Amino acid sequence: MGNPSDGTIEHVGGLYVYSPASDSTLELRNFTIRVADGRVSGIVKDAFRADLFSFDPADAGDGSVTLYFTGTASNAVVGSNAIAGAVAGTATIVMP
Repeated sequence: MGNPSDGTIEHVGGLYVYSPASDSTLELRNFTIRVADGRVSGIVKDAFRADLFSFDPADAGDGSVTLYFTGTASNAVVGSNAIAGAVAGTATIVMP
C-alpha cells in the first residue's frame, strides 16, 4: 500500500505500547513509512499523526532497518525525552 514509487509505504496494522509515565497503554496505528527520509509516522490514540520512529534510509536497501524513538514518541511513552534516539526495535522494509 502507499506509493512505493515515491518511497512511501502504508501499514494499516498497529501496536500497543505500555507507558510507565502515565501508567496506561498507548495505541499506535496506521503507520506511514517514508523510506527516503527515514521516518515512520502513525496515529497516536486516535487523536493525531506524529513521527514516532526514525531510521537510516541507507539501511533500507538490505530490507532491515533499526528503528529509533523520536522525541515525540519518547514523550508519549515516558513523559520526557529520556529515550529519544534509543533503539525501539527493527523493521523489515520490502520495496517492489
